[in-house]
Amino acid sequence: MIYLSDQSTIGLNEKLYSYSKENPTLSENKLDVFLLENLQDYENEILEMENRPMRRSLDYSWNETELSLADKYPTQWNVYRTVSLWARDAALGIYIDTACYNPGVGDAFRHTYWNARLMTRFKEIFAWDVDKCLSKTKMWTDAHEEDGEPWSVDHEMDVLNNYAVRNIGYDYFNSSEVFLLKKAEYYVDNGWCWEVGEENGERVLVRTTNKDKR
Repeated sequence: MIYLSDQSTIGLNEKLYSYSKENPTLSENKLDVFLLENLQDYENEILEMENRPMRRSLDYSWNETELSLADKYPTQWNVYRTVSLWARDAALGIYIDTACYNPGVGDAFRHTYWNARLMTRFKEIFAWDVDKCLSKTKMWTDAHEEDGEPWSVDHEMDVLNNYAVRNIGYDYFNSSEVFLLKKAEYYVDNGWCWEVGEENGERVLVRTTNKDKR
């Protein structure tokens, strides 16, 4: 599953969503079985993708903690990766390309929307309550930050943004995707998130502002 293309990852997530809506009482184990059975449809693609070099930048490169969680929780992994792609595309639709790389304001937005939408997508797929969705979102996004230099300014920016904006998903747990997108942009525009700036020649955390938009 690690080697599915972006398009196939999202397509598989839509299948999961439809299946979970038709069978709302299914356990996570049953959803895992459904997902793994459907992966057989992507066998040729998986073999092709396995032979490609792993790419970085906004296409991501997953660390060992994330990959370990993916093996343990395959359906959660699909949800997590799908939402990461939605967040990437949303950021690129609002901000200029260069702002979408760490530590730009678009990257702050990406983390903001990623955390908020991940909580609600977990609810949509697994029918979990808000506290379990919060716990699982924290588990996955904490894992994502383990490949950064511990408490460098870039790492601190991501960790603080993840922490701050999970409140969006918690406070607006039953809101629409469009609402969460606008709320994430509002958080960034109004300085509720962090990016990296410069002060006296040193890189420091500064509050986000409404800038670098298309």
